[in-house]
Amino acid sequence: RLFAFYGPADSPQWLIPYTIDSLLKKKKAIEFGPCTQKYAYLYVKDLAAYISLLINNENSPSGIYNISGNQSIELKKLLRLIRRCIPDTTTQLVFDALPMRENQSILIKGNMRKFHAKIGRISLTPLNTGLEETIAYHKFILDENKSI
Repeated sequence: RLFAFYGPADSPQWLIPYTIDSLLKKKKAIEFGPCTQKYAYLYVKDLAAYISLLINNENSPSGIYNISGNQSIELKKLLRLIRRCIPDTTTQLVFDALPMRENQSILIKGNMRKFHAKIGRISLTPLNTGLEETIAYHKFILDENKSI
């Protein structure tokens, strides 16, 4: 079972790429809900490493495995971190401007104990590093689109 992921080439309507694009385009403000939800995001390269570990392990017992980040972060804190990674933006983050969506998940984090015990572990990409690589990708795409 897959949980919350992020990285380059993610769908632009998702929270992280939408926020990065809005900051890079220097929109005046981005309105959000309260952003008190906590998600354990996993960088897409780490997702690929976990899947590779799973399919290349001939002794993997069949079953259901969770694949998730190991540390949840409040979305408000995550968005402020993304903003700090793009220091030349003038965009303001406006929290509590929108209502929380109905049936919104408050915590998204999978339990990885079974995966780690039966399949193995990997070294996870630090959040700052994954965000910086994701932002660099979005800057590249934005620059490419400007030159067309």
